[in-house]
Amino acid sequence: MESYQISYCLDSRDPLRWTTVEVGSNARQFTVTGLSSEQTYVFRLNARTAVGWGEEQEARVVTAERRENKRVRTVIASCAGMEMSASVPQRNSVADSEHRPVKLAAWKGEKPGTWYSQFRKGKQFSYSGTDGVPIHIVQLNFLKLLSATATQSFTYHCLNSAAWLHTATYGHEHALRFRGSDGEEMTHENTHYISALYDGCQTRSGQERTVLEFQAPLSTTLPIMDVTVSDFGSGNQKFGFQFGPVCFNG
Repeated sequence: MESYQISYCLDSRDPLRWTTVEVGSNARQFTVTGLSSEQTYVFRLNARTAVGWGEEQEARVVTAERRENKRVRTVIASCAGMEMSASVPQRNSVADSEHRPVKLAAWKGEKPGTWYSQFRKGKQFSYSGTDGVPIHIVQLNFLKLLSATATQSFTYHCLNSAAWLHTATYGHEHALRFRGSDGEEMTHENTHYISALYDGCQTRSGQERTVLEFQAPLSTTLPIMDVTVSDFGSGNQKFGFQFGPVCFNG
């Protein structure tokens, strides 16, 4: 990716008069100022690579009511149809996962510590909008570009398997590891923004669940794309999981 071109105009204006801005590929946020309150704007995003410009994505933004001394920042409110909304100062946007919950299983023949996408029945996670339409990479990058931070949850279903803390050692030797959309690995050791909202798997006894929350300070980190589990393989151990929608915040 070499750059992004963002164009916008007031939807009710005839003919449409576009304002166009080109930003670098490393841009993670774009703030529009001077918009009128309670109006509909048309936004278009185009990505340029070494072979030229890609397919153009279009969205409509409805600005919120006016509030003094605040800038209007555009954020996406519904990813699927790229319906957008502008808020002051921010609103959340959600990309629903299209991946079905992974059922509790022993995963015989799989090696602990292997990325789930490399399992025989595994795959890398994918996401869709609220209407079930898969989100294109350009749309996902648009979400990140117009946002500052991101949040997501991950639920681990366990049978005699630890997911985060292990109470017997009070350590995290069995903690899950994750891969973000930026390709970076997220672990207990290197990621301060992962917290356990509920950690029923820490005793490694019986069937329970652990719910982890990611509050990423950078929107480029999420969504979660892969996970690796280390605490399974014994005859009485099983695991499954489910990841929640990712919310991008302006």
